[in-house]
Amino acid sequence: MMNTRAVLTIVLALSEPCVAAAQLHSGHEDASAVVDSNAIRFVAEARAGTSRYHDQAAAIADGYRRVGPELPSMGEHWLNIRLILADSVDAAHPSILIYVTSPAGPSLVGVAYTRMLRTAEPFPDFPRGLDAWHDHSGLLEDEALPTAHVRQLGRDTARASRLGFLHLWIWCDNPAGAWTADNWSLPFARAGLRAAVSDDQAARSLALAADSGRYYLETLTAVSRADRVETTRLREVLAAGAAKMRGLSLSKGELTEADVARLRSAWQSLWADIATSLPPDKVRRLEELRRLWW
Repeated sequence: MMNTRAVLTIVLALSEPCVAAAQLHSGHEDASAVVDSNAIRFVAEARAGTSRYHDQAAAIADGYRRVGPELPSMGEHWLNIRLILADSVDAAHPSILIYVTSPAGPSLVGVAYTRMLRTAEPFPDFPRGLDAWHDHSGLLEDEALPTAHVRQLGRDTARASRLGFLHLWIWCDNPAGAWTADNWSLPFARAGLRAAVSDDQAARSLALAADSGRYYLETLTAVSRADRVETTRLREVLAAGAAKMRGLSLSKGELTEADVARLRSAWQSLWADIATSLPPDKVRRLEELRRLWW
């Protein structure tokens, strides 16, 4: 059994930028999920049990505390260490609440559940099957790549213990599926916008504009292993890209398909500037990330 310090050490991985590939998580709901009474009941109980936490003050009163920054596709994670240590997957009492900061204030968008696992212990198959679960290595280079949130098969089991995570988006639709770890509708919610069509690249543009490239700078720098001079160049490229995206003329409230196309185009053009700011060996290190993001 992990102690409090061990749990906090693993959970602090949430404060690092992490990007999960949606294709690793069986995100799209299939026919079997529709008739899965356990999953349907779990979602209903989760919504009933967490509706009071739309008021963030209620979450704080019940012991939830924010850990790490707000991440583009995963929001702010507010954890309850007592519930983590209880080590029970209780639909009505998630160990983590997920918020985004919207123009209207903090908005509850989802929840997450945790299980403390021993070396090589498989993820639970409840309530949505093994594929819905993942864990965090805590290493930025690992967390940033598509192989970050891996299944229990074939992973490094050298650590004596780890913390399994199950995300569930019950208060904000996730185009990739309610049980998929990353939710690229969050940048739209954060900006107080709705989109006529779902588009991850447009969402990445909004995320870049929102934080002037901080998240992307940390991730690109870590994965490419950029030195100080190269990091400065990346920072300048991302700042210029963020300014360009903030300067786009977009509809208010609901984005049109043309708005989404402009955001997508701006994001796609960013890669060429990133590639020219780094030497070839550093660009090669970003290839897996390029395939995921661009």
